[in-house]
Amino acid sequence: MNGWKTEHLSLRSAWKKTGPLNDPKQFSAIQPTILVHTPKRLQILCRSQQGIITEVWSEDAGITWSKMTSTSLPNPNAGIDVTKLRDSRFLLVYNPISHGRTKLALAISNDGKKWHSVQVLEDSSGEFSYPAIIQANDELVHITYTWKRNRIKHVIIDPSLIEGFEN
Repeated sequence: MNGWKTEHLSLRSAWKKTGPLNDPKQFSAIQPTILVHTPKRLQILCRSQQGIITEVWSEDAGITWSKMTSTSLPNPNAGIDVTKLRDSRFLLVYNPISHGRTKLALAISNDGKKWHSVQVLEDSSGEFSYPAIIQANDELVHITYTWKRNRIKHVIIDPSLIEGFEN
């Protein structure tokens, strides 16, 4: 845990305000989640009104950013969140459909570019939205999200049991 705090504090102190990362005529993107690949290599994923998740990259700790592009991940302009697991893989929680919020799932990636579906958390009528994800000190992953607009649901996953994609 101490290494995580140190890495993020050093990044935060180096950040400065930049101009917009997206051209709103191309992507109407909001609510970024940041993937820290290395102290200098950063990736931002955003929800968008274009039915997909968008991304931008920085190779200099956020001083400059690439042009925003679309990923292969569908998304109905709904909140997303990512955590970097202790084994260095990234675990994404999102609505993997272009319209509606009736499905909520997990995808995993080694590099933030190629994502592999690993588990469906919800797939029924109702809305499942605004997810948050963390990995606790005991290695378990905790996910919370709005469940059918009436409650907050909490799911616990053991990332060592995620099959089909190893680091």
